[in-house]
Amino acid sequence: MEDTLRKNGLLSGTYFTGTEEARAYFKGKARISIGEADLEKKVVAGEDVSHDYFLFEHVTTLDAKGVALAHKASIPAVVSVNKDHYRGKNQMK
Repeated sequence: MEDTLRKNGLLSGTYFTGTEEARAYFKGKARISIGEADLEKKVVAGEDVSHDYFLFEHVTTLDAKGVALAHKASIPAVVSVNKDHYRGKNQMK
């Protein structure tokens, strides 16, 4: 997968979620997901996260605070909308 993405000039523009191992492997090669709590720790610590991460939260948990934090960190905020996560809940209309 990495070779195919690299050959087609897509690797640096790819966003990865998944296991800790997968995110560690692709860190520095592409953007990897980070949750709001972990992002906040890195921002408070002064870590430059602008090239390695994207904020990844569920549609029911991302709020103005998270969006502002992503903006402060200069990273994209990506919302997960997966109807199967909300099955039986009247949150997805």
